[in-house]
Amino acid sequence: SLNVSVAAGIALHAAAAAGWWRRLALRRPSDGQVALRLVEALAAAGDVGAALDHAGTHAHHLREEYGVSPDPALVRRVASLREPAPAARPSA
Repeated sequence: SLNVSVAAGIALHAAAAAGWWRRLALRRPSDGQVALRLVEALAAAGDVGAALDHAGTHAHHLREEYGVSPDPALVRRVASLREPAPAARPSA
């Protein structure tokens, strides 16, 4: 169906974006905005586990290298990814 095709297209673009952000994150491991964009792209591609892994790696890097916590926007995004999805409402 059209919705499945659209969803597949979005996931494909998100996966491509995640690849680009991942390469940039390797070059700029301390950049919180890059980390956030990578987490968002991975989540949009359906790889929430990889998104959470990268957020954890980024947070660890910041603590070890600089003794600081990650950007609050990244912390909020991670928290939202860890929340269970809302239950679907039954149709009337």
